[in-house]
Amino acid sequence: MKVSELTTTTLQEYLKTDEEATALDPFLEGAISYVKQYAGLTDEQMDEGDDIAMCVLAVASDLYDQRQTQVSVNNSYINRLVDSMLFMHSRNLL
Repeated sequence: MKVSELTTTTLQEYLKTDEEATALDPFLEGAISYVKQYAGLTDEQMDEGDDIAMCVLAVASDLYDQRQTQVSVNNSYINRLVDSMLFMHSRNLL
């Protein structure tokens, strides 16, 4: 399966959830954007391998499962996926 073929219904089945497919739009869109930016790929390159679609689904699953910014014991560490997403957009780096 190619990234361009992924739908919220595909994600819904992957997550094995009864959540409305439209409620999953932000998770799928965010995962596609994250993988694209993280790897520095174009839209065409995103469709070059089935493994990239699996990465998108895995990221979307993590975003869905970890819907808070802090996880772990005593909320002492920031969700690494969210942290890396914010880092890619940081403009105030020294």
